[in-house]
Formats: sequence, C-alpha cells, structure tokens
Amino acid sequence: MEVYGEVRRWTPETKIAIVTGFTSTGILADWVSAGADGVFLKTCSPDEMQHGFSILLNGGAYISKAVFFQALEERSEAVELTARERQVLHLGAEGCSNAEAAQRLSISPKTVDNHRARLMAKLEVHSVAELLAYAQREGLLENSKQL
Repeated sequence: MEVYGEVRRWTPETKIAIVTGFTSTGILADWVSAGADGVFLKTCSPDEMQHGFSILLNGGAYISKAVFFQALEERSEAVELTARERQVLHLGAEGCSNAEAAQRLSISPKTVDNHRARLMAKLEVHSVAELLAYAQREGLLENSKQL
C-alpha cells in the first residue's frame, strides 16, 4: 500500500488497478482506501474487466461486481468486535503473552484471557492458531503496528 502513495507522489495521473484472488472485504477495502482506482477479482468475466478498465482509462474508478456481492455477503455474516477485543487480537498476533498484553493495555492478565475467550466464542474458533488465522484472512492484522 505504501507503493500507492509513491505512485501518486511521482505521477498523480497514474491509475492503479488490482487484479486479485483475495476476497476478504477488509483487505479489498484497505486497497481502495490506500488509493487503488480499480479492484477486480480474478474470477471477473473478460467483459467486466474490459468495461472496468475502460472506465479507469476515462478517469473513473471501478470496483468489481463480485467485490460488492462479497461485501454484502460478509456484512450479513459480520461479527462485531469491540475496540478492546481488536487490541487483544493485535497483541496476540504480535506474539504477546497474556501478561505482556495486560501490561501494554493496563489491564489484568485474566481480563486479557477473558477478551480472548470472548473473541474465540464470537468467531467460533477453538484455538489461538485458528483465531490468528481468521484475523489474518480477514485483514484484521494489517494495522497492528499502530498499537
């Protein structure tokens, strides 16, 4: 995503299009927020790609229909995480123990454990490894450096 900023700095008129197999709306939304003008899934039909690139070349932006359908589907299935649950998830992804996470968040290790247990129940996962795999797949760990 840092590349987008450099492209915009050096050649602001350049259009950025991404063709991807990723379907996580979190990751796709991050790309759009970072400055991508077009997002296409590899499964797009040739006609849709042609139509989308035509729009890009004429100065517009285009998001694949499949991306919208994926976003609608995920939104209906989306699990809302609290800010604290996201913090605990990020710290776990960084390899922090409960004690280390507790110290960084100024809460007790037992409270960290409770947040992690609620996360696992909400996301219907049964191990920390599954929890981290889910978070990575959904793009929830991209901003962990902000803590």
